[in-house]
Amino acid sequence: MKFKAFVRMLINQGSQAIVVVITMAMLTACGQKGPIYMPDEKQGEQQQHNQQKQQKS
Repeated sequence: MKFKAFVRMLINQGSQAIVVVITMAMLTACGQKGPIYMPDEKQGEQQQHNQQKQQKS
């Protein structure tokens, strides 16, 4: 009986640890590259043009 209680405790603690790890991973992933925004179309075209120039050089 004591062994079964021990196994249940390990499973319960293991599942709690997994939930904590997943939660922490999700929280640390938030906002890593700054705020989300829609770039201007002109700005995006200009960046593509600049990249093409750099590749040709």
